[in-house]
Amino acid sequence: MVVTRSVPHVGYLLIPHDKPSGCLEDACLEASTLAQEHVSCADKFLECILQHIPPLNPNWRAKVRLHALIAGSGKNPAMTLGQSAKAGLWDFTHESLKIMLDFLQMMCEAK
Repeated sequence: MVVTRSVPHVGYLLIPHDKPSGCLEDACLEASTLAQEHVSCADKFLECILQHIPPLNPNWRAKVRLHALIAGSGKNPAMTLGQSAKAGLWDFTHESLKIMLDFLQMMCEAK
């Protein structure tokens, strides 16, 4: 979470923040607004999928879980990650996502 004072401003933020590995989907999964029952269903879906294909990397698994949550949210099952954010599926006050908003604020305030 660093922003330079150069012009143009340059910054970087690793997501998920303060974790050794992961992806944006991991941060979203931590900040899900859906009930635990929905999350359990997404986990069961992933378990079923993994019975039929070779296991892939953890980022792939996070993406499958996230899209399963989106599909099972009761809203548009074909929503993109951005659309699902606008639909309120992710809590942007949760630390895993709030860090992104804080970073963008830092970028805006850099002089």
